[in-house]
Amino acid sequence: MARTEKTVFISYRRVDRWPALAVFKDLTQHGYDVFIDYDGIASGDFERAIVDNIRSHAHFVLLLTPSALERCNEPDDWLRREVEIAIESGRNIVPLLLDGFTFAAPIAVQRLQGSLAPLRRYQAMNVPTDFFDAAMDRLRTKRLAVAIEAVLHPPSVHARQVAQEQREAASEGVERTETPVPSKPSSSPPSGPTDATAQVTLGDDYRLGRRGLARDNVEAAKWYRKAADQGNASAQVSLGYMIANGRGGLAKDEAKAADLYRKAADQGNSQAQVNLGFMFERGLGGLPKDEAKAVEWYRIAADKGYAPAQTNLGVMYEKGRGGLAKDGAKAVDLYRKAADQGNAQAQVNLGIMFEDGSGGLEQDAVEATEWYRKAADQGHAHGQTNLGINYADGLGGLEKDEAKAVELYRKAADQGYAQAQINLGLMYEEAKGGLAKDEAKAAELYRKAADQGNASAQVNLGVMIELGEGGLVKDAAKAVEWYRKAAARDNAAGKAYLAEMYERGAGGLPEDPGEAIRLYRVAAVQGNDYARAALKRLGVD
Repeated sequence: MARTEKTVFISYRRVDRWPALAVFKDLTQHGYDVFIDYDGIASGDFERAIVDNIRSHAHFVLLLTPSALERCNEPDDWLRREVEIAIESGRNIVPLLLDGFTFAAPIAVQRLQGSLAPLRRYQAMNVPTDFFDAAMDRLRTKRLAVAIEAVLHPPSVHARQVAQEQREAASEGVERTETPVPSKPSSSPPSGPTDATAQVTLGDDYRLGRRGLARDNVEAAKWYRKAADQGNASAQVSLGYMIANGRGGLAKDEAKAADLYRKAADQGNSQAQVNLGFMFERGLGGLPKDEAKAVEWYRIAADKGYAPAQTNLGVMYEKGRGGLAKDGAKAVDLYRKAADQGNAQAQVNLGIMFEDGSGGLEQDAVEATEWYRKAADQGHAHGQTNLGINYADGLGGLEKDEAKAVELYRKAADQGYAQAQINLGLMYEEAKGGLAKDEAKAAELYRKAADQGNASAQVNLGVMIELGEGGLVKDAAKAVEWYRKAAARDNAAGKAYLAEMYERGAGGLPEDPGEAIRLYRVAAVQGNDYARAALKRLGVD
């Protein structure tokens, strides 16, 4: 009879001890019986202890980093043996993909042959560094909360003893890592790890406030720098990101960030290759704006199966940029590869292609909704917003549910996503989704989006200022400023409302029928009904 179990065997490489320990801590804190070979099994029958513990635990969580499979071509490699035993025993295998690991990488293609080939068929989970806690929540509530039919064998006395010893050692390791590392100099030997990989993990812990450490970007930057100075590519990427954004007490310096990204990219770090490509795409960090060069870097990382690179390269094909011929079908192929790895932006992009019926896909709003939901479930603001729109309008096979739409818009708006702020503002302004009418709240949300340069929000805010709504002081001249900003972004409504101000000579503008008609015509060509009605009213074709 199928049943749910809370017993987990963690399989990992020693070099990945820190993330393994983080997984161990999370699961044990939520009541799981977890086996982890943390301190090395020094005595007794090592093989018997490992085999017995795999067969006595329902779930097999495998940590996969870019280097994890390197020795799996060796028949006596123990990571390989653990995976083989888990497959043979019918365990619930959950591969956790860390640090950009992908099954499409050449090393994975080479190593996952023969008895290891079935590993590809198990549904893997991406564990983004920035969303570790959310990933662990999905692991517990979805991937481990499944009914198990496989037979669980009782472990031997020796296996139970080993499991207890390793559990105690891992618990002590958790306690040690939860003691913050002093940042002030002292006469005692320096605290903290000297291994670059451990330094990166400690930096991540400080940056994210994980494992009992207070969030501290200054400490994070310090540990990233120590590891970067040893040539660690992951540290170079993280330090580069902090320098690019002026975090951790570091002066903002995009040129220095670009230099660090290049060093890591030259070592083959996929994330660095994407970051460097993005800087070429936008002309940042003292680099010339060079979309063709951006495409080169995206392609290098995409060819290794790196999902963010596949997504960015897909955008370049979809838009026909970087010297590429516009190719929607190629974009769809790249988006799908990345989406299947769990990349949320690719899932949204693929959903849009299904919704529009582009890239050779048949229009399918239901399929689009499913992709939006996958992204939204990862906390992705764009995915939450698009899914919210479908709930608000009852599209994509969903029943109309404005309250659910409000919930999704709020989640995305709280992340600073401009379109969600606009949509939530409209719900407040129109008292929808169970919200009381609140024009002041709507105006606040429009301003947040407008300050990000969103043209629709600039128009909405301009209207409220022109009419003196939402507690705002009535100010036609200020309204004109917002309409002009929106018009400069090629927004049709912004042009139409700016045209009306010229027609009336309002907001400090001269009365100028010629300029009004010109703007109305441009907006009408873009499909704006207000502009079309104005031209008809004025008797102008």
